[in-house]
Amino acid sequence: EADWRDSQRQALGMLLHDHQARASEGSAAPPTGETWLLCVNGGTNAETAAVPSRPIAGRWIVRVDTSQSFSTPSPLPGHEWSVPPYSLALLEFQATS
Repeated sequence: EADWRDSQRQALGMLLHDHQARASEGSAAPPTGETWLLCVNGGTNAETAAVPSRPIAGRWIVRVDTSQSFSTPSPLPGHEWSVPPYSLALLEFQATS
């Protein structure tokens, strides 16, 4: 709870899963479905967000980046994302076969 009350913290990262899409009962396969990472930075300095690993092969795609005037969805180069000041980024995990 102390983190929520810390006025120096001005960034938030939230991992969102589609819990409706699950592997079949008793299957060793991981759940399928959409996974998104929302990164918001309301501060004056860039913040680094660690992109979580997933139990299946795939890549993170940057879908929205409000620090860019126009952006085309592109694969994330690496395992971290630098979120510029006063911006929002939305990344989608895409499984590869």
